[in-house]
Amino acid sequence: MVTVVARAAALGAMLLVRGAHPMHTTLTELRYDVQTTVAELSIRVFADDVAAATGADGSAARYVASRVGVVGRDGKPAALEPCGERRSGDLAWYCLRTRMPGGLSGARLTNALLLERFSDQVNIVQVTNGARRTTLLFLKNAAERTL
Repeated sequence: MVTVVARAAALGAMLLVRGAHPMHTTLTELRYDVQTTVAELSIRVFADDVAAATGADGSAARYVASRVGVVGRDGKPAALEPCGERRSGDLAWYCLRTRMPGGLSGARLTNALLLERFSDQVNIVQVTNGARRTTLLFLKNAAERTL
């Protein structure tokens, strides 16, 4: 008799062979430089997921920028500017940067990447703010967090 674990492993192997991946996740590193007051986000996504999300538009960078946002503690949205992108195999990285003269404390971060596409999507953000490090999870019902 084939166990449930064996069936799941076989299904996972089939998905990988077909080029799909069984996880729906992104990883973002948000680093704040106290000296320059610059916040930089390095966002890693599965390239096929973001390509599917762009639809006819086809601009993955524009899609990423539209789903990630920072609002300062003063309530004003920060102007995120692209600072590069690259691809390596199945993964793509997008860089966004903004000045945050008031710092990150009390600011709000939104990461709604792919939440509209996958019910099991998990977006992980690792925040480095000076010596303080924090990891945040963003889910379908919790796409915004206060830093």
